Amino acid sequence: MNNNVAQKASAIIILQNGRSRPVMRYLNWLLFSCTTFLLGASGNAFSDDLFYGVSEDISDISTVTSSKREEDLFKSPLSNSVITAEEIKRAGILSVPEALKLVPGVIVREQTNGQFEVHIRGLSNVPTGGGADTLSNRLTLVMIDNRTVYNYFDGGLFWETLPVGIDDISRIEVIRGAASALYGPNAVNGVVHIITKRAQDKSKVSVNLTGGSQNTQMAHIAAEQPVGDARIRLSGFVNQRDRYQSTYYSYSQEQYVPVDQLQRTNSRFPDPDQAQDLRAVNIAINNDPLSLLAYDFSYNHQDSRVQKVHLGSRATPLTFNDSKTDAINAKVRYGDLELRASHEWGEQKTLDYPDFTYDLTLSQAAMEYQYRLPKWIIRPGISYENITYDGAFIGGEQSIQDIGYLLRTEYFPATDYRLIVALRLDDYDIPSENYFSYQVLGTYQARHDTLLRAAVQTANRSPFMLDSFVDLKYTLPSDPSIRLDVLGDQEADLLTTTTFEIGLRHQFNFNNWLDLELFRSELSNYTEFVDNATEFNGSQYVTTTQLEPLPIKAQQTGITANWHYEELEWDINLFMTAQNTHVDNQYVDSSYPLVLFDTNNKGTPNYYGGAVFNWHPMPRWNLNVNAYYMSSHTFILKPQGSKHFSSAVYANIALSHTFSKAIDGFVTVKNLSNKNESQYFHTDKIEPMFAVGINLKWSE
Repeated sequence: MNNNVAQKASAIIILQNGRSRPVMRYLNWLLFSCTTFLLGASGNAFSDDLFYGVSEDISDISTVTSSKREEDLFKSPLSNSVITAEEIKRAGILSVPEALKLVPGVIVREQTNGQFEVHIRGLSNVPTGGGADTLSNRLTLVMIDNRTVYNYFDGGLFWETLPVGIDDISRIEVIRGAASALYGPNAVNGVVHIITKRAQDKSKVSVNLTGGSQNTQMAHIAAEQPVGDARIRLSGFVNQRDRYQSTYYSYSQEQYVPVDQLQRTNSRFPDPDQAQDLRAVNIAINNDPLSLLAYDFSYNHQDSRVQKVHLGSRATPLTFNDSKTDAINAKVRYGDLELRASHEWGEQKTLDYPDFTYDLTLSQAAMEYQYRLPKWIIRPGISYENITYDGAFIGGEQSIQDIGYLLRTEYFPATDYRLIVALRLDDYDIPSENYFSYQVLGTYQARHDTLLRAAVQTANRSPFMLDSFVDLKYTLPSDPSIRLDVLGDQEADLLTTTTFEIGLRHQFNFNNWLDLELFRSELSNYTEFVDNATEFNGSQYVTTTQLEPLPIKAQQTGITANWHYEELEWDINLFMTAQNTHVDNQYVDSSYPLVLFDTNNKGTPNYYGGAVFNWHPMPRWNLNVNAYYMSSHTFILKPQGSKHFSSAVYANIALSHTFSKAIDGFVTVKNLSNKNESQYFHTDKIEPMFAVGINLKWSE
């Protein structure tokens, strides 16, 4: 949330009642269900042979996100990565954003226990000196089974509102670089596509229980059942964690203090120890995806309460945030015709900020058809999106509509060459201007083990409710001669980017490969709420804060290297990104008259990456050590100040054991570091934690 807007919101705060923490009730229910399933399970499941994984080369890994059809990851024309459920399990990962630490080119920062902020290639805190919204990721599109999950109120993603647990995930595919021509607005810096599990041909029940330090309690249960040609999967989870500390950073005192030293603590911070309380239920019904007529229907419900950085408060960074949403998603494919429709509805609020309580509905529909010719694949399509929010801060119910027209073509002039051109036109009702995005991609397979690729791509961000519709006029009760106005702009330009890439993939042999990508992104059309000079209108002194276009342009240049080596008993994955972000026309202060200068932005680490070492010396044992590194960087907000982060490495260790095909368990230790400090803007100091888990499975 922009700091200036949040300041105006703080003037109209009222008390709200907190809600209870019913996590134990949910845990007891799940434990009872586990016992019931255990007593009813067949003993034959324990005598089945174990399945042992073997090394696989990159050509055996597929992706469906880079071209909207299944293809080998080695031949993908984009910078993208795939992490599987098995990789996530071996690393002892407990949440979706934590899993993205395993992906090259992704920056993951932890705010408090289990609460993360994720950026693809960075570009956070651009421009510096703005509000807390410049720290959040408003440049990445996240999807669950092709359904967009995004915060259109003020931009970005609420990771805690994802209605899927880590045990619901089949794989996560990540695209780095502009991708609006494929997936529409907000795929400015990339796409995170979460693909969830579906039931198979046999009945199956699984129960996953995890407990650990910081009062971490997690439970997940899933049941799969074939019914005729259909397959049904039902799952649910609860996830409750406490913070690493109960104190809060006070901007005025410049130190961490007990909660009773902050204002309005009872309504704003009902439980200072709490980090997360998440619950969700999912059901999916599908048939064989290879059928001529294939269908996939799903329903999700999530209910969450977390502490995180959301509003630009002058007192302390963290706020309590509640979300309760439901969603349905329907996909049908008949031959080469694909149809999808989804609808999401719910309520979200920030405690003690009543004007940031709002209802939301999001309806989406898309149709695409794939023509196959001897040397061509042509894919036209159309999409529709209607976004509606109802909240006091935006003047009641407001809607934004977007109709997108898509054409994607692939041309294969020769066996080793491939040319791709994708075009998309987004026709918004707000703003009235249409936005055009494109992809021009080329690949050349120099040899059977070497692929060269190049890309030019553009993308745009969508309009947000706050930027478009905020219209606040507030007179100070203590001095009626002073009025503060906050105004949005429905015709404001949307942020756009152009990305240039050159890539190389080389497979030294079937279990040893290297992926290199050089990239440059150029961003423009930045906007900011700017303070104008105070004017006297005859009865009041009026200070107006209005959304204004800025001449800021950002350029990011970098390289990402990813090396993977596998043997039967162990494998290594090393990845590192080096980048530099330069900003033209950075402002000194977001007040008129603007004073501008050019600078190198330090909000993104110049170097970041990770290492994953996996060793399975015996068939039933697996040891995973993964580490994540960020070089020094600095955040600057106004008026809160700055926060410098020293270079740091955070390591996790996970040891797992398979007792039988029906039972396996793990123990993990996380956040082993040379710097146990805050990773975000004066949030919790990240401390080591441990967790122990057991997984129970029964099947026919």
